[in-house]
Amino acid sequence: MGLDLSKNHHYDEALPKFAYVIDHFSNPGNNTPPGEDVQQQVVRAQTGSIDTRITMAQQSMQSQNYTDATQILDTTLGLQYCNDSCKNRAQPLDATSYYQIGNSHLLAGNYSSAIDSFNKILTAFPGAKETNDTRTNMSKAFLGQGETQLHNKDYNGAVDSFNQIVSTYPYPAIATQVHRDLSKAILGQGETTRATSCTNSITYYQQLAKSYADTPEGQKAKQELSVPQDVKGHFTNTTPARPYSQIALVQGLRGNMPQGSLFDKWNNAPYKTDIQANGNFDFQGIPQGSYDLIWYANDGTAEYVEFIYKLSTSDPEYVANVGPLCTVDMGNVTNVTGLSL
Repeated sequence: MGLDLSKNHHYDEALPKFAYVIDHFSNPGNNTPPGEDVQQQVVRAQTGSIDTRITMAQQSMQSQNYTDATQILDTTLGLQYCNDSCKNRAQPLDATSYYQIGNSHLLAGNYSSAIDSFNKILTAFPGAKETNDTRTNMSKAFLGQGETQLHNKDYNGAVDSFNQIVSTYPYPAIATQVHRDLSKAILGQGETTRATSCTNSITYYQQLAKSYADTPEGQKAKQELSVPQDVKGHFTNTTPARPYSQIALVQGLRGNMPQGSLFDKWNNAPYKTDIQANGNFDFQGIPQGSYDLIWYANDGTAEYVEFIYKLSTSDPEYVANVGPLCTVDMGNVTNVTGLSL
């Protein structure tokens, strides 16, 4: 019945007949192996099932209904009795169907779906005749996906997509475009991160300056990395008799310096700013480097300069390490008695 139904193109009716024979006669029960004739009928049913399914898939492919074709072929390949001969027949058809589905998604701009289809070919059917073209189209799909993510400011997603092309699916025809798009996406990562965690953004700018110096984004990053930065903080004076009104950034302070040397440091300080009435101070545009903080008072009778150092090492307690991109916040700077002189 199954063979007759299949021969007359009643495939959906034929398959249950084949399944009944396979399910009920492969093992008749009671631990009694099926007889030779029964075994032959089971094999004929298995072959009929495979032939019918492949014919159905081929007809779906001829109608360009590739989704139905892959469903039929995936099921066929998953059958316990799909032997090497079955696989040799079904796998090329399945690969072609997935390739056509992937191309359709690629042309429609459904890049994620295209990637899924192409990935199915590369993982399940690596020997398919479409493999080389699939890899090329995979790179195009990742490019389209990455540019969409870039447009939507999903910079992390865009970088991941473009890096898939660079690392796994290189395609010389789009290499220049990928390089440019990557620089834009990385700059987006850097600018977004800088707004919330400046220090974490530095690596993005450094990557741009090093590996994308030939792009506008790389040049911008290089410039940004060299820009002087601000230093700010709050000064708490614990000796009101000395009205400290200015603070400076100098280099080379050490504990127990002679008074004359200390005043020389103050007088020759390259960067000075006022301590505001509320204790805040703000240096503008300080070149990158390490600077020691020193402060100044004049009570109308005498002048005072002071800094705090660590008693164990004589190193200054307050050091402004000015690096790229980020304002340095010194927090609370105080001349608490007992820390040092």
